[in-house]
Amino acid sequence: MKKNLSSVIVITTLLFFSCSPKLAHLYETKPMSNSPNKESSFENDTVRIAYSFWSENGSYSFSVYNKLNVPLYIDWKKSSLVKHNDKLNYWSDEVLTKSTSKRSTAYSYFGYSLLSAESGFSSSVKPEQVTFIAPKSTVYKIQFALNAKSDPKLPKTASKIVVAKSDNPKKKTKISFINYEEGNAPLFFRNFMTLSTSDKFDKEFYIDNGFYVFKISEMTIKQLTASSTATGMNLMKAPSPYKKASSYYVLKVK
Repeated sequence: MKKNLSSVIVITTLLFFSCSPKLAHLYETKPMSNSPNKESSFENDTVRIAYSFWSENGSYSFSVYNKLNVPLYIDWKKSSLVKHNDKLNYWSDEVLTKSTSKRSTAYSYFGYSLLSAESGFSSSVKPEQVTFIAPKSTVYKIQFALNAKSDPKLPKTASKIVVAKSDNPKKKTKISFINYEEGNAPLFFRNFMTLSTSDKFDKEFYIDNGFYVFKISEMTIKQLTASSTATGMNLMKAPSPYKKASSYYVLKVK
């Protein structure tokens, strides 16, 4: 009996390690040519917006800072994420009920909690259509994932470069990559928002920030994280040399 149990443990362990992610795809984005935003931010005389995508599969998140000395309002019903010309609503007129059976927490590039669920906890929430931003204050929005359901496989003709290993600079590793132009990018998306200094929105103004993926690189997870121990949600907080607010990663099983 003990022998059979040991065999099961060994087989399970081998299956776990054989199926665990060995590689990662690094997605890098940049602003669209007709967009006023910079690499991961936008600023005018009214607001300052900071974007953050760094996480597994690209958690779409951003912050909005009100630079004015008067309140500012965002109408989420008149705002949306436009992904490949498909409009994804930030707001819908329905009550959301969430029930969880365990606690899980992830952290965004900004350092605050992305997800926090308590065992046995259930709640009903009615999303607010209009968000009030006090003068000289910031609000955060975290919604949607950027990557597609299928992660494209890099072709055999992908370019390759030899670089120093992140966790051992004395050794070398190979990275494959492919660059894209704006017209053939595998992903492009826009943040369209309607804002006003009046809660009646009688004087609206609009912000339209666009991004596209210009490069996908394939590397080992060790290379991405500069660590052999970073796994799961810890990857988000790992001191990766590739970590940027405008980038995200997808884990691959070799």
